[in-house]
Amino acid sequence: MTRTVDQQGFKKERLILFLDFLSLAPTHAVALPHGLFLAGLIHVFMSREAVLKHLHQDSLKSVSLNAAVGVPVPHICRRSPIS
Repeated sequence: MTRTVDQQGFKKERLILFLDFLSLAPTHAVALPHGLFLAGLIHVFMSREAVLKHLHQDSLKSVSLNAAVGVPVPHICRRSPIS
């Protein structure tokens, strides 16, 4: 079985992509547990109904509150892939 140049190039590209992914692991290893901990606190201390009451309406107040909560997150978490 012979391999074409395209298959070898594709395999090399996948390896480079995988190594790039691994290079992100040390920086995200710190942020991920913090995010999971924060999500757990929200889950424990806020009821689903309270969250839906304030964030799941078609009103200017609800949209503003969603924006106020969501926009600063990438800036607070400097290691976020979005920022």
